Amino acid sequence: MKRLFMLLPILLFILSIRTNAAVIRADASPLLLPGLIEVGQPFTVDIYMNNNDGVDIVGYSMSLVFYSPDASISSVTHRDVGGVGPFNSVLVDPDFNSIWTVWNQWTAFNFDGNLGDTINYTVATTSGWVHGLGEQLYIQFAMQINEEGTFCIDSTNVPNTTPPGLYDWLFDYPTPFNGPYCWEVGTMPEDPEIGVNPGSFLFEGTAGEEAPSAQLLTISNTGVGTLNWTGTWKSSWLGMSPAFGTAPSNVQVFVNTADLTAGSYHDTITVSDPAATNNPVLIPVQLNLAEPPPTIDLSQSYFSFNAIVDSTNPADQYLTIDNSGGGTLEWTVSNSESWLTLTPVSGTDYGNVTLSIDITGLPYGLYYDTIVVSDPDATNNPQIAEVRLQVASSLPILALNPVNMFVAVDCESPVPEDRVFEIYNDGAGDMNFYLEENSDRIVSLTPDSGAVPQSVTIVFDSVSGNPGAVFVDTIWVYSLEADNSPLMFKINYECFADPAKIIVSKDSVNAVLYECGHGTNPPQLPNFTVYNGGGAAFSYDLTWTSDWLIPSHPSADAPQIITLDFDYEDLSPGLYYDTVVVSADNA
Repeated sequence: MKRLFMLLPILLFILSIRTNAAVIRADASPLLLPGLIEVGQPFTVDIYMNNNDGVDIVGYSMSLVFYSPDASISSVTHRDVGGVGPFNSVLVDPDFNSIWTVWNQWTAFNFDGNLGDTINYTVATTSGWVHGLGEQLYIQFAMQINEEGTFCIDSTNVPNTTPPGLYDWLFDYPTPFNGPYCWEVGTMPEDPEIGVNPGSFLFEGTAGEEAPSAQLLTISNTGVGTLNWTGTWKSSWLGMSPAFGTAPSNVQVFVNTADLTAGSYHDTITVSDPAATNNPVLIPVQLNLAEPPPTIDLSQSYFSFNAIVDSTNPADQYLTIDNSGGGTLEWTVSNSESWLTLTPVSGTDYGNVTLSIDITGLPYGLYYDTIVVSDPDATNNPQIAEVRLQVASSLPILALNPVNMFVAVDCESPVPEDRVFEIYNDGAGDMNFYLEENSDRIVSLTPDSGAVPQSVTIVFDSVSGNPGAVFVDTIWVYSLEADNSPLMFKINYECFADPAKIIVSKDSVNAVLYECGHGTNPPQLPNFTVYNGGGAAFSYDLTWTSDWLIPSHPSADAPQIITLDFDYEDLSPGLYYDTVVVSADNA
């Protein structure tokens, strides 16, 4: 029964060992310089351990090997420092050592000073190694090396195990040791040594766009004396500032991607000082430039078609799509109205789309649609082109501009200024008109009859009232030729203490355009300004009838400068007229 009692805890410890983990690392002290142990002088290899597993650990088994990877060092001296293990050369932190009350054993497989030396440390306890203490120095191997060369420590296998090469380490595999840990053994250098950080650079960007940000190179002297360094490179796209100096130095490494196409570029920065023990140091630099994304370019953003009811369809027009960016433009076009057909509906880079109109079944009026050109990868996705279709009647159609009128009346000066509205034929053929009204607030309508198009001037009488008073008059517009006669032209009056007043900087605008273009110095586009000559602020609206006139600000708050542009590509040489009406609700 005693034998069974002794075996059961050992089995439990093994099971516990295989369910926990810790972090181990090695260092050496003292060091002449980082990574340099002094030859012929005592030092220790220090084992730092950290139980960060979240539970208390009740045992572990750790196997280590000391060796020289290039066989430059053949042996070490294990110094007797009154410790434990072989040669009394191992120091264990007393508090850490006292934890392991069930099993605490050092086993030297060939720990005799002739490299490589292998040793195992196996421990167990019933209380547990407490977690959460952070990294602690628990174990030190006291040594001295009397040869110059390279010396390392790493985790290792337990020899003569079954199966061969069984990995025996802390807890479940893999517990991170991150070895090997290596040092040079020698004397203090007398010359400078070039240190660089980082050891390479990678820049990534897009061809034709802004260059990637500069990166920092730190140059240091990891030896002694003074390091006077110089940096050189070959490619014109690479640079560093400063290009020479005395360590320590912070250097900006930068790239210039102007005129570079997409691709991968390589160069090397050479940092040199003839006096340095490791002269020169090479720093690889790689620049990766991706293809720039495509950009949608449209030949125009507005199309206008005109047709007559029950007549032939208007001629086709064409939208040219091109890629003004990089990469490949895979475009598609779409619209929503059935009277507009687009052919083709997709393409690659450059292409022409035919716009075809079918007016079958459409009554007279204005119709609108929007062409959407899209490529999800394009920088300006999507782009649109507006389409306007005017289907005119084959008979005269009575039309007014504006369709009604608002008159703001100054209570202190109740006779409004003269107003004008336009009567025109929105269909085909000839048409005459005549007017009727019976208001005491209207003195005259001039002319009150005649052929269209015609501008009619309204002369008002006094419109008396207190602020806020509202009145309504109606002018009836008749035409014996038009099917939609008569039309009602309503005038709404409102009295204000200080009404807004529309003032326009020009009463006419002229523009001279050339069918074949304007050359390299096109004339400045004409403009006019809408001012407020009254007290109350107002927002205006512009109306016009032609499809070739394009005002810059059709609606805005006064004051506003309005530039007039013109879509004249489909117009024949000749004279064209239109009238811009400026209106505001409270002016």
